[in-house]
Amino acid sequence: MQQIPGEHRPQELLPATLDAFVAAQAAAVRACAGDEPFVLLGRSAGGWVAHVVAEKLESTGLIPSAAVLIDTYPGEDSGLGGSGGDGPALSAMTAGMLDDSVQFASAETDRLTATAGYLELYAGWKPTALTAPTLFVRAGDRLPGIEAAEPWSLPHSEITVPGDHFTVLEDHSRTTALAIHTWLSEHLRVDASRGASQGHDGEAGRQPSSRPSLVDGGAPAHGL
Repeated sequence: MQQIPGEHRPQELLPATLDAFVAAQAAAVRACAGDEPFVLLGRSAGGWVAHVVAEKLESTGLIPSAAVLIDTYPGEDSGLGGSGGDGPALSAMTAGMLDDSVQFASAETDRLTATAGYLELYAGWKPTALTAPTLFVRAGDRLPGIEAAEPWSLPHSEITVPGDHFTVLEDHSRTTALAIHTWLSEHLRVDASRGASQGHDGEAGRQPSSRPSLVDGGAPAHGL
């Protein structure tokens, strides 16, 4: 599980540019995964991180087994549709953080500041379609007063799990993990079968196993 700069250590500097941030995260994923297949996963705007890091890795020829986006809202400039811009995304991210800050004020101040900084980094970013398959995991329950995430319009599969934007990885974390594991198992098994059937030159296809490479952070990650 990788960590996002500025999320967990007080007064830690944020990346100066999105390119610098993505390059560092891509290098961390490479180091974590080694020669093993891997999945990139992010909740909320952590889905942005998962997607942009997948883009970076794919540009170098390293294809993730999958990218998993958990209740990720399209950003204002993403080109993915939705009239609400990044307002719904910001509301969803900060609602739970502000609630937590009542109990953990000292820990949340830096995270809230980092949120604003990362949202600036992503201004103007437009995701592009991935070679890796994408799974969109939708929270079945809406947060009060906040619209559900707009559909992810790039190619993807979608499942809905119990819980809201936050509880999908809290009270309902086991259900969410099982749903993602089931989808990955089925998808990777199909891909492995295809790879084996096409391996006429004797080269083995990719094995139907994959371990998630996760980047943990509160904003914009809420976990990649």
